[in-house]
Amino acid sequence: MRITLLSICLLGALAISACSDVVSTHGQVLQTTTIEDVRPGLATKQDIQAKLGSPTSTAAFDTSTWYYISQVRIRRSFFNPVTAQQRVLVLHFDGNDVLDRISMLDEDQSEEVTLVSRQTPTAGHKLSILEQLLGNVGRFVKKE
Repeated sequence: MRITLLSICLLGALAISACSDVVSTHGQVLQTTTIEDVRPGLATKQDIQAKLGSPTSTAAFDTSTWYYISQVRIRRSFFNPVTAQQRVLVLHFDGNDVLDRISMLDEDQSEEVTLVSRQTPTAGHKLSILEQLLGNVGRFVKKE
């Protein structure tokens, strides 16, 4: 009786611990003091890269804008993860690679991008299994 009660308690504790949240951090977690050390008009790209590291991303058509992105996601058991916190530090540089201005984007300013699942049609026709199997019959004839 005592062993059964002990095993039920252990299984219950194991089941409860399996339902705990899994917190994962993605990207670069920047400290506020480190961000405050970077001053517009004084810091260059090299200075910022030495203090903050390489940027997560740069602007697609303009290399004078750097993005440092961090995200905290929480996953509960088998459910899809939920973004708890998202911060994007945007650094804009002038033509001399000197920091021009800093801006911070948070989760409220983000937009959900939906992917399109269409397929691009291609020219030609699809071969049936019979055409694939018998397609080369008679093609390789020895020429005299």
